[in-house]
Amino acid sequence: MVEILRRYDFSKQRRLSFEYIVFKGVNDSLIYAKELVKLLRGLDCRMNLIRFHAIPNVDLEGTDMESMIAFRDYLTQHGLFATIRASRGEDIFAACGMLSTAQQQAEKKRKKVKPFNTRNIMKRMTFYLGMALAVLSLASCRNGGKSIITPVSSGRPYEVMVVADDKCWMSPDSALFHVLDTDVPGLPQAERSFRISRVRPDFFDRSVRLFRNIIIVDIQDIYTQPKFKYTRDAYSSPQMIMTIQAPNQKEFADYVSKNGQVIIDFFTRAEMNRQVKLLEKKHNETLSAKVQSMFDCDIWMPVEMESYKQGKDFLWASSNLNDLNFVMYAYPFRDHDTFTKEYFIHKRDSVMKVNLPGAREGMYMETADSIFVETRNIAVKGDYAFEARGLWEMKNDAMGGPFVSHVRVDRDNARVIVVEGFVYNPGKLKRDQIRKLNAALYTLKLPSEKEVSEIPVDNSISEEQIKQEAEQNKQ
Repeated sequence: MVEILRRYDFSKQRRLSFEYIVFKGVNDSLIYAKELVKLLRGLDCRMNLIRFHAIPNVDLEGTDMESMIAFRDYLTQHGLFATIRASRGEDIFAACGMLSTAQQQAEKKRKKVKPFNTRNIMKRMTFYLGMALAVLSLASCRNGGKSIITPVSSGRPYEVMVVADDKCWMSPDSALFHVLDTDVPGLPQAERSFRISRVRPDFFDRSVRLFRNIIIVDIQDIYTQPKFKYTRDAYSSPQMIMTIQAPNQKEFADYVSKNGQVIIDFFTRAEMNRQVKLLEKKHNETLSAKVQSMFDCDIWMPVEMESYKQGKDFLWASSNLNDLNFVMYAYPFRDHDTFTKEYFIHKRDSVMKVNLPGAREGMYMETADSIFVETRNIAVKGDYAFEARGLWEMKNDAMGGPFVSHVRVDRDNARVIVVEGFVYNPGKLKRDQIRKLNAALYTLKLPSEKEVSEIPVDNSISEEQIKQEAEQNKQ
């Protein structure tokens, strides 16, 4: 059958699609995904993954969403474009027309079925059709080359769609995949930086273009050297598209490998900017007022942080579940070693020991495995800052988790301001939580600064400038 489909001319037809119903413990492992790739390799098609919906008196079950996503990701990473079909009505056994006869009969006994009112139905259809035509009319209007109504982007946070041909994506080194597949630093368990999907250029159609994060690989001999360029909200909103141009495959791979952190930071910051926009509209105003009164600063933190504790030049806030935590403290800027990993850990541990003790004597927060703490110089609002990521633990207790800190210089007041987010969420993934907190840290406004509601996705301050600032601060 597949061979017949390979020979058939679909050039004047809609795209060939396959429906794959996924059963828990039956056909949901990556072994089956691998076989699907082998079976359909070279066939211009897409795969719709459908989770099996439970039916009364049938032992089969639908698989979990994590397995569905892993199955989809494997297919797309190996050249077979796949989507997960949204489920409707599974909770009442109505998905895909599977409402049982018994249920229908029971429903009929419970209440009388009213006859159809054809006139009312036609009125409703006319109304909805008119509304749809009005929306389409507005969407078709152009203003400066863009639609008045921009579609909402698809895809999950930190999901990236790569548009690349098989030669690039399936090369032995696959440089771009290895960059995107790196783990988020400073987490207790391995979590990928991004969820990755891939589509061939000829599949980059109207639906795929709605993805929130897209990388377009453009390899042509018309280019003299590799480079990046990016566009915002080209097909949907919010959306960020990065195009990587290169004259050949080798230069593309070398360029991507050299600039891997730039690519990661680009899309990470794009996602964090979306979080910052949400915080700008809705943040914890009580916490902002406390930060203002204690430090003469401002910061936008999630509204769920409703528990507070104050100390000398120290503020702690936490959500009711204790999963999201924020601390802020200050100290004089007079030590030339302020911006070193060793000094940061020493200062952090001394502050946390005093201000965040445990439930019993001898318990307090400290930095775990300091050798694995990762630090780097970053730019915040065009100014130098010091970022630290690592793990925290409660001394003589089993509590722990990841943290991210920003160390800033308040030059007007000759002091150092530290803001930190840390997560306590045992047994669960923590990537999105720590990134949510990190986005909030970027909103810190020192006394001399203006509010900036966006993190630059490109380097607004050069690496050389950052190095110069770091040297000046050490003097």
